[in-house]
Amino acid sequence: MPEENWAAHGGVQACDLCHSRKVKCDRQDPCANCVAAKSECLRNRHKRTSRPKVRTEEKIQALVSRLSTLEDSVRSTHRSPSITAETAINNTSSTVEPSASPERPLKRKRTESLANGRAAAVAPPSEPDPTQQSATEARSLISRELSTNGLLSPDQRLVLEKAISFVDHLSHAPVPTITDRSTFDRTMYGSTPLSRGEILHVILGTGVRQDHSSAIDINSLDHIPPKAVEKIGLALMEGTADDRTLSLYKVIIHFKAAVVLYASHLEGSKSAGVQSHIKQMEFVHMSAALTALDSVSFLTPPSLLLVQALITGGMMMQIIGNPASCWELIAHASRTIVALGYHNIVDPEPRSELDDEIHAVVAWCAQFDSVMSLLLLRPRSLPPLNVPASSLMKPDPANPMCVFEILSMELVPVYDKILDLTLELNAKRSIPSLRDEVAWLRSKMSDIFRLMERERPTHLLDSNQVVLLHWRGLEFKYYSTLASVHRLSPSVTTVPAEREECLRSARTALECVLFIETIGRKLGHFIEGYDPYLAWTMLSYPLCPFFVVFCNVVGTSNAQDFQLLQDVTDGISELVSENKFVNRLHRLCSTLLELCKPLIQTPAIHGRASAPTVSIRPVNSNTIPTEADSQQMMVSDANGNVDDFLNSSWQDDRMWQLFQSQPSLDWFNADILDPAWGDFGLAR
Repeated sequence: MPEENWAAHGGVQACDLCHSRKVKCDRQDPCANCVAAKSECLRNRHKRTSRPKVRTEEKIQALVSRLSTLEDSVRSTHRSPSITAETAINNTSSTVEPSASPERPLKRKRTESLANGRAAAVAPPSEPDPTQQSATEARSLISRELSTNGLLSPDQRLVLEKAISFVDHLSHAPVPTITDRSTFDRTMYGSTPLSRGEILHVILGTGVRQDHSSAIDINSLDHIPPKAVEKIGLALMEGTADDRTLSLYKVIIHFKAAVVLYASHLEGSKSAGVQSHIKQMEFVHMSAALTALDSVSFLTPPSLLLVQALITGGMMMQIIGNPASCWELIAHASRTIVALGYHNIVDPEPRSELDDEIHAVVAWCAQFDSVMSLLLLRPRSLPPLNVPASSLMKPDPANPMCVFEILSMELVPVYDKILDLTLELNAKRSIPSLRDEVAWLRSKMSDIFRLMERERPTHLLDSNQVVLLHWRGLEFKYYSTLASVHRLSPSVTTVPAEREECLRSARTALECVLFIETIGRKLGHFIEGYDPYLAWTMLSYPLCPFFVVFCNVVGTSNAQDFQLLQDVTDGISELVSENKFVNRLHRLCSTLLELCKPLIQTPAIHGRASAPTVSIRPVNSNTIPTEADSQQMMVSDANGNVDDFLNSSWQDDRMWQLFQSQPSLDWFNADILDPAWGDFGLAR
């Protein structure tokens, strides 16, 4: 509270003399300092002028009407008597209190739910629901600041308040029934017998080629080495395996058959008729592999073959767009690796073919475990390794496709540190400690960037769209991760240069997504309904880039950023249908865009200075902030236009809290959003 307002609340402000001298006043009349100075003790200072409102009442009313209509449609369409939190949400006022929670305590409600046989099926009752935990944390973080800061204009405040209301709605929403290809069930079973010729084709297709000068081989670097695939294929042809082992063999061989067919797309253009049959056979083998995986018993003893089959299943779940099931299978594989003691590798140099197989599954499992745990904000299942995951994979200098996975594995330590810092936000880590962690992450990212530039297949990027597509996917992973690193900095919203680096990384990541969407549609490599390129990018990494740019649109009304978000959202809707996770991602992005659309339709006037913006860096830029640049960020605001920056609502503490909220598909259950939410009767 400003000192000038103390009198209205029963307090006494410091006298003018003490205030001007910056000394402590005893607040008596007269005070001791004025008596000693033989001066008149006066309190005639003028009150500070309040900031003018920069938004119009029409925009505020439009936002209120828009969100109220959406909330009404949610309550009328998806009303559920078992969800008592709905009553609390209906009574939410414009000022959201941190205590806005269900009428009954969570523990009591959970107990009653168990007694009535309505326990949630997604997690055992003894385990806390990560969705509820993330939503509660985000709600409390943002709500805590709503009553303590007044720097945001009324419409911006309303957007943030409605964002909290959405967290409440999205956290307690029922999931509607939709046609979903990402959830495999018995209706999708496909029992496809493997002929000896098909098995032999898989063995030949996964073998290491001797000449890489004219062909691209995506199989030479895999979680199952070619020698192991050959051994499994020969065992299948000889028919010596028991039923339990046979199911594990089929998971691997059917999946590898689909991969070999996919690789045939990359070797050259095919006619439309041939491509149609290739895609059909891809689907047949994927269905057969998932059918075999579904028959694997949880009582299967731990073995290397079981780990290979589980990681194969995780890959398939990632491809069909089911990150939650991917995480579950990788978690099972991680615990199996621990049971076998494979996580205790101390020498990255393999001494036998068995070591090759072990190193491959450990490296791939570590990557999947880190990526999916960060995506869903869940603890990792695999313990820290004694050696870097990237050191367990041996690159083939003659094969340009090897570099993509090895460089991706270089990011594993960064994923792990980001996840640790994100999950420890409630531990109130000291600011100096957090700065040190972020500095280490930035230094690590700089090293990885230099490695990427050294391994960049420049001679193929201009001539081969497949290599270019995979390279853009790697760049998306890098810049998405870099945006997450910058977001963790405690000064990212107060230091202009640091904030702009975060925005630049987020924008570049989204530009990579646009490129991948465009080229992916053009190549048409995968079966209809599944898109591995979307699965390897937007569905497997946090929504940090989208959320960072969204916050910038709310804070600065940047029309270019809004258009970038709109293009990415439109591209998602065109890629995959009949997938609940893609549907959830698209509807979440659409809802965020609809929230901030009035801020773009009615630009800020009344002399308000816009926050500083920079041009979007090209995706193929060779520049990245070094460690010295990071140090410069910490002091650059002292030499810049501080007055203009202080007018930016990025300086507001509430914006910092929203900016620090980590969104994920596991938190935002956007299934409740009405697909027809655009028909609110508002001007477009």
